[in-house]
Amino acid sequence: MDPFPTLLLTRPAEANARFLAALRAAGVTLPALCSPLIEIEPLPPANCPEGDLVFTSQQAVAPFAAAFPRMQGRRAWCVGARTAEVARQAGYAVRVGAGQAKALEQQILAEGGAGPFVHVCGDHLAHDLVGGLLAAGRQAFALQVYRQVPQRPTRQALALLSEETPVLVPVFSPRTAQIFTKYLPENHAPLYLGAISTTVARQLAAVANAHIEVSRETSSAAMVELLKRLACRSVAT
Repeated sequence: MDPFPTLLLTRPAEANARFLAALRAAGVTLPALCSPLIEIEPLPPANCPEGDLVFTSQQAVAPFAAAFPRMQGRRAWCVGARTAEVARQAGYAVRVGAGQAKALEQQILAEGGAGPFVHVCGDHLAHDLVGGLLAAGRQAFALQVYRQVPQRPTRQALALLSEETPVLVPVFSPRTAQIFTKYLPENHAPLYLGAISTTVARQLAAVANAHIEVSRETSSAAMVELLKRLACRSVAT
C-alpha cells in the first residue's frame, strides 16, 4: 500500500483552487483530486428590505451584489475574514466576525442596535441567525440569493475512495458532510477528515474507518494547519 495519502477537495471549483494554492504555499505537496459536491446556483432576485446586511458565507456576496448594485456602501456584518474581504471588494462597509454564525449573531446583538438586519444567504443554513435575532427582539429578515445544488462525486473520486491508500478530506460545511457521507462507498479507503467545526464533525461521526479532527478556528489558515497535521498522522499510522 502506498503510504502517502491523496487529498480529496470537495468545495466548489473556485474555492478548491484557492485552498489548494494555500496548501501548496504551506508546503503540502500531496497529490490532489478535486470533486465538488456542491454547485452554487444564483436565485432570481427578490426585493431587499432596508437594514444592515449579514453575510455568513462568501458565496452570498456576488449574487447579492449583482442583483442589488445600488446597495453598495451598506454596512455588512461578515462571518469571517474571507467573507469580509469579498464583501469589502464588492463595496460594502464591513464589520468582521470571529468565524462562526453564532458568534456573529452575538456580536450583532452586542454592537448592532435594533436593526433591521437582512441575512443574505443560501438555501441551507448551519445556524438560524434570523431566528436568534428575532428571539432577542431585533428586526431581521432572510434573503436567499443562491442555492447549493448537490453533486455526485466524480468517477475518479469514487475510485479513489474505494482503494486502500489513505485519503485526506477537508470538510467545510455540514451540507458538504451530508453529501459526502451519502455517496461514500461502503468499503472505503482509510479516511483522515478535517472538519472546520464541531457541527461538521458531528455530521461525519458515523463514518467508519475514519480519523476525524476539528480545526482550532473556522478559517482557511487553520484548516491548512489541520491538513498538515493529518498528512503527518496518515503517514505515521
